[in-house]
Amino acid sequence: MSRTSNTLIIGKVLEHYEKCSSTNFVAKQILAKSTPPDGMVVSTDNQTEGRGQYGNQWQSEAYQNLAFSVILYPRILISEQFYLSKIASIACVEALNSITNLDFQIKWPNDIYFKNKKVGGLLIENQIIGEQIGNSVVGIGINLNQEKFEGLPQASSIYLLVRYLLNRKKCLEIILEHLDVWYLKLKQGKFQTIDQAYYSYLMGFQEIITYMENGTKKTGKLKGVNQTGQLLVEENGQHRQFDFKTIEWVFSL
Repeated sequence: MSRTSNTLIIGKVLEHYEKCSSTNFVAKQILAKSTPPDGMVVSTDNQTEGRGQYGNQWQSEAYQNLAFSVILYPRILISEQFYLSKIASIACVEALNSITNLDFQIKWPNDIYFKNKKVGGLLIENQIIGEQIGNSVVGIGINLNQEKFEGLPQASSIYLLVRYLLNRKKCLEIILEHLDVWYLKLKQGKFQTIDQAYYSYLMGFQEIITYMENGTKKTGKLKGVNQTGQLLVEENGQHRQFDFKTIEWVFSL
């Protein structure tokens, strides 16, 4: 267990494992047995059973990437829970942009992309107490130095984009510093500030996007994301709301 020095909340306590099934699973075990401090981080060199959102498998080579989870007590309403995804996504994008001088974006609902290549993703699991989010485990996976992704044509890594190896510990510290800033804004109720930053990084915002719905290719203008996390699209003059996994993004390769 170690501590970081450049944050107020996030990562002041960090528990690292050489190998574990998933950092979200370990974090939830810790929560089940104790009350860890707000912002505690669980990280690993080798995540053997990593998951993405909705049960998708997360392929990550040992000792090459970042896999970590952050335990939070946001005390926000259930209806505001997508703000956790917003701040975590913003933090990842801003950190990666500062590290590489590239322009990473947030692909709705929970992925980190550079152009048409996915380099990271989130898995957020919340425990509800009354009408609030009592605690949250924010799992983050970032492909840093991995060179090959079998059967995943959309996947990439920072190394494949910049062609030099990155210091995993330093990259983790930078992401945690950015997350610390945005978590404090969430705790202060600065939702408008968060929204402005989120839309500045949201892939396709106010642009015509192409997507598949029930096997049919469609186009529409991406208008934003509502409070519960639904994607808002204007399609043929009609305003539509899409839940997670109901549409699939079509990239222009």
